[in-house]
Amino acid sequence: MSRVLMTIVKTFAYGSNRMMLQYASALKEAGHDVTIAYEQPPLPKTAGNESILPSIERAGIPTLHVPSLSRSAIVPGGGTLAKVVDQQQFDVLISNQLRDAAATMTVAKARRLPGVAFVQGMPYFQGAGPIRAAKRLVYGRAMRNNATRCICVSPAVQTCLIEDFKVDPEKCVVVPNGIDLSTFSMPDGTELSSVRSEFRVRDEEFLLLTIGRFDRVKGLDILIRAIHQAVSKHDLRIRVLIAAQANSKQTHAYREHLESIVRDHQLTNSVSFIGYRNDCHRLLQGSDGFVLPSRSEGFPLSVLEAFAAECPVIMTDFAKRIPGFRDREHGLSVLVENVEDLANAVIEMASLSQAQRRELAANGRAYLDRHPTLEESSHAFVREIESLIENPVDPHHNRTRVVAQAVADSRSAF
Repeated sequence: MSRVLMTIVKTFAYGSNRMMLQYASALKEAGHDVTIAYEQPPLPKTAGNESILPSIERAGIPTLHVPSLSRSAIVPGGGTLAKVVDQQQFDVLISNQLRDAAATMTVAKARRLPGVAFVQGMPYFQGAGPIRAAKRLVYGRAMRNNATRCICVSPAVQTCLIEDFKVDPEKCVVVPNGIDLSTFSMPDGTELSSVRSEFRVRDEEFLLLTIGRFDRVKGLDILIRAIHQAVSKHDLRIRVLIAAQANSKQTHAYREHLESIVRDHQLTNSVSFIGYRNDCHRLLQGSDGFVLPSRSEGFPLSVLEAFAAECPVIMTDFAKRIPGFRDREHGLSVLVENVEDLANAVIEMASLSQAQRRELAANGRAYLDRHPTLEESSHAFVREIESLIENPVDPHHNRTRVVAQAVADSRSAF
């Protein structure tokens, strides 16, 4: 049995951490001893904040609080993370978020252990220009020099690492996020109407949902400005539900910024912040449309879940980098950071007849027939990790690579 350490910085309960927990559970089921280390403890639980830690505990996976984990890339000797690795003798280290990747890969290289970067999105760095440049430099150097393997959620992410960060192509493999369709049983009419009733949505209003977290990369400020344009210039009757959580001072500040935009544009009757929700499947099935206005994405679970729930999708043009996605067939694609384009797409979606929206939603669901299942993705991820654990060659000079054959064989589109 091998000892695996997976790292995260933030403990939010959406998206990337859910995939991390799925893969941690798959490794555990395969007989490996898995521990998850996190840097930032969760904020007090509120309606808008939920931590992944209780779910990790229910899965029977131990956790470690490692303060300053993300600084281990720049601290001599590897800092707090290196101490944990030395004390507990792990066999492989896996990073799961952008902020912990450089630190985890640096410590793995220093301890001559396999280091795996699970790259779930396009690297997107925030801050003033020099700060962004420094973050990019540290991240790129760690991926090129320290990572043994980069597991990417899409071909676009893989290409970005290879072309923009000059990572050795032999290190990179694609394992797309998977989804369990069995969790999306279609509700009856009573369940669907209950969503509109819960949020007091009028019959004539188009109900639009977005899911994520309060982070500038998610583009919620763009969405709100687009809604203002659609309402003020086109008299669109719409309700927007923002199911997002804030789990840090930075994300709380962004939420406050969004709330001020809503007030300034007099959208308090149109836009609702509904906090973290554990019934997103139900919300998707009860909404007229789903929108993802992100500035950058990898292969978001929320889009796959909207497809599964047969909820018509609007998303920024990272969709062009999703294999097999066709604009106006599987959903509507808009330009990144383009308020007018997004407003027009919302108006277009709201203008469709119910039959036309059902056809668009059915096409989205059909897209998943060619997409890896959650079980296939989990098996592929485990095989990648086991190929490194079982290989006796120094992982940082190894050029052998096991392709995620379960995905490649069964889903030729990827």
